[in-house]
Amino acid sequence: DIDIPIDFTDTESQTDTSSADNVFINWSSEYKAACHELYNTKDIERALVLLRNEADRGNVLAMHDLGMIYDRGLVSDENAKALADEYYRKALNGFISLESKDGKLQPYIRYRIGKMFNTGKGAEQDYNKAFTCFEKSALSGNKYAQFSLGSMFRLGTGVEQSYDNAYLWYEKSASQGNPYACYETAKLLRNGKGVAKNNSDSDRYFRLAYEGFTKLA
Repeated sequence: DIDIPIDFTDTESQTDTSSADNVFINWSSEYKAACHELYNTKDIERALVLLRNEADRGNVLAMHDLGMIYDRGLVSDENAKALADEYYRKALNGFISLESKDGKLQPYIRYRIGKMFNTGKGAEQDYNKAFTCFEKSALSGNKYAQFSLGSMFRLGTGVEQSYDNAYLWYEKSASQGNPYACYETAKLLRNGKGVAKNNSDSDRYFRLAYEGFTKLA
């Protein structure tokens, strides 16, 4: 998989907010409550109610999560695919509107746009657009974009395959504590791909990955 799964791994709560054209990003108490119902108590119906309220207010985070719920078939609805497409499209358009705002969330927003183009959620799949968004975000220090960029280079998705570049971006992400990146960095070091083989460093990154995954679990 090129991307980190959308759970709490790359939607972690932040204090910054952004708004434009009647849409906004805000890890509000209502949105956090919806995430708690979705990921912790597994009360999907309650999560839907809270997310719809937030989406109606213009919160693009809620729009995306509604798309995900319908996309993954977490609720029984004969219109699930159409609803997923609708909410994903609204979320992507919202992220794009917010991307032009020069603020602390810009790298994160670019990452989210890149991920949606990469997976074809809300728009036709477009690896070139995904790469451009990931690269801008990664250069600004976003660890999830760095991981995604590393995966595109490792797999040769939308770009010429390069283990050297894959290691470069995985290691940058790993240095920020991303367990997914630690795991991929460990594998490259173990196999000597894109970097000189180094078992001791490989073991160290595997341990960091294990510790990070344990915390996520």
